[in-house]
Amino acid sequence: MSKVDSSKYFVTVTSDSMYDPADRDSLMIGDILEIDPLRTPVDGDFVIVELGEFKGVRKLVIRDGKYRLTWVNPAWTGAIELGDDAKLAGVVSMMCRQRLSDERLAAAREVSHG
Repeated sequence: MSKVDSSKYFVTVTSDSMYDPADRDSLMIGDILEIDPLRTPVDGDFVIVELGEFKGVRKLVIRDGKYRLTWVNPAWTGAIELGDDAKLAGVVSMMCRQRLSDERLAAAREVSHG
């Protein structure tokens, strides 16, 4: 029998900033994410970032040794370059999604397009 890793924890997605209807791996409001604070992040990972009072999920982009955080939702633009004031607090290691009815899926897509 394997031991349970007690350092992992779960969060629920509450924003549509990481949702792109064209990307089935994007994150929808209500998704439950397992966060592994001990995992080393790599380019393309979804990560938990702490920046001042803000704590949230972003996609990590590593280019030329620089770490940037981006949104997946095409309506959200730009990127945040990580500085000394930001902390990567964990990596999304698993995502759970409730099966959606056609109506709820259509509503989720509509919200992301404003």
